[in-house]
Amino acid sequence: MFVIAYDIPDDGRRARVAKTLEGYGDRLQYSVFVVIAGPAKLVRLQDRLENQILSKEDSIAVFDLGIHEKQRMSKLVTFIGVKREVTPADVIVL
Repeated sequence: MFVIAYDIPDDGRRARVAKTLEGYGDRLQYSVFVVIAGPAKLVRLQDRLENQILSKEDSIAVFDLGIHEKQRMSKLVTFIGVKREVTPADVIVL
C-alpha cells in the first residue's frame, strides 16, 4: 500500500497526474491518493507519472505503508472530519 502525494503548479500536468492516479487508486485528499499495488504495477505507475511531469518544477512523493491488510487500514490512516474509503484489494487465485 502506498500513499502518493503531488505538488504540481501547472493545471494541465496536475490534471493528467490526477487522472492517472485515479486509474490506480483512491483519492484521499485533493492531491493525495492511496494505491494498492505490487512491484510491477508500482513501477508502471511511476514510469507513467515520470513522463507526465517536469522534474524541475513538479514533485510527487510515494510513501510505502507496507503490505495491505484491510484491518490495518484504520491503524495506518486516521481521518479527522470526513472519512474516505479505500477500495480493498482483491486477491485472485488461479
